[in-house]
Amino acid sequence: MDHDFVKTFPVKVTEPKAFDELPISKLLNYLTRDNIIELIGFPNFNSLNEQVRQQTGKVSLPAVKKMLADNVQFQVVLDENPVMKQQAYNKYLIANTKANDLTRQQQSKQSQKRL
Repeated sequence: MDHDFVKTFPVKVTEPKAFDELPISKLLNYLTRDNIIELIGFPNFNSLNEQVRQQTGKVSLPAVKKMLADNVQFQVVLDENPVMKQQAYNKYLIANTKANDLTRQQQSKQSQKRL
């Protein structure tokens, strides 16, 4: 498989956002279904799932997360659970580090090809 198109795509290393600067919508990417159920309770999670199913015809965790990202009450609940918020932030940092490592490898390969 030819991956040259990936090698020419401009990429850059990104600095991770500070803990208090990361939006809830981003933190939600790093929360699992079980984390969300723990935060809002199964009945509330089930209700959101049902709303999503009625709107889209299927159950979708990303759609539930999008609904939660816009929900002020959920933001308060997450703020009141600093351990879970910190866990999500730590996962974000790990993902950011991995992405930056891949970017550096790609940049290194590109510069070696130019020589």
